[in-house]
Amino acid sequence: MKSVEQFTQKEIEMMEFREKLFLEQVEQYRAAVTGEQESILPFVRDENGVYSEEKAWNLMEELIKCSEVYFQYMNQRRDSEKEEEFFNFWLNETSKEFLRDFFYCVIRISETNAWRNKQGATQTFQDFITFSKQEYADECELYKDEVFADIMRTGDYHFVKGIFGRADFLVRLLSEEFITGHYSEEKRKRYYPYLSEFLKGELGSEEAVPHEFAKALSEAEEEAIEMVMEQDGKKPDPENPVLKEQKLIKENFVQKEEFLKRYFNFRKELFWWLDEETQMNYTDIFIMDDEGEREQVVLSLEKIVRGALRLFAEINQLSCLQNDDAFFTAGAFLRQQSKEIKRLKKLEKR
Repeated sequence: MKSVEQFTQKEIEMMEFREKLFLEQVEQYRAAVTGEQESILPFVRDENGVYSEEKAWNLMEELIKCSEVYFQYMNQRRDSEKEEEFFNFWLNETSKEFLRDFFYCVIRISETNAWRNKQGATQTFQDFITFSKQEYADECELYKDEVFADIMRTGDYHFVKGIFGRADFLVRLLSEEFITGHYSEEKRKRYYPYLSEFLKGELGSEEAVPHEFAKALSEAEEEAIEMVMEQDGKKPDPENPVLKEQKLIKENFVQKEEFLKRYFNFRKELFWWLDEETQMNYTDIFIMDDEGEREQVVLSLEKIVRGALRLFAEINQLSCLQNDDAFFTAGAFLRQQSKEIKRLKKLEKR
């Protein structure tokens, strides 16, 4: 047995990598049991394999119903003397519309799968959970990443975390506008002091507009590339797989305006409630007036989405959680493998 001082940097990195890989495999096993690993495509595409807005809306409304039932479950308030009684808490229309915005965006991102081979959407129900995670504490943090992506012209926004990177890419592709162009002048000035020194140096001053700066650089780069290709007698490759996929997305993405509208509505509602000033005005999220409910839904998005998917998977026979044979077989398999690992470890020590 080696001493702890003998571990090399490479060995420690390998252990961390393998643990991460193992946890990912465990998560996939859990998702297989809960039904989250199942494909969303049969629920959003027609018999010809083409995206169907009607089917997508049917899926959304079913998820809204599941969200409402789970939201009621979350907010049960049992009477101290009569445990069987509890108050009913149903989602109001504002909260439902926020959830519709979220579900619609995830469906379009997942079905399109525009981040193929770049840790993008899986086209399974896991995407709803992945994209429900709150990756940014506030809008300012998101703005910093989006400014960096626009100024560096990454194109696919892979520096931007969570649902925002995937959606920003589609915004850029469908509207041909940089995402930072959707911020008001007041917000750009408010967030400017928090930008890194590198970004401030690139922009030059507080008055600089990131999306206009990025657009000018992009146009200059494109002209330079065209000039070099013209001098070399070359033409843009129409068979470039990235360009081909982007062209197909633009041609086949129906209801573009609906997606853009719902994405920006989702962002607005989300960051309204993550703003510190807003939270100071609504300190008790358990006072279930309309405002308190809106805040709870936004701040509990991941929990509500997980609960809704659990119910949806059950009623659509995608889950093993209420299937005794499948559930106990899955548990027995894990216990069996755990015993096998212990056996192998004992052999290693001999």
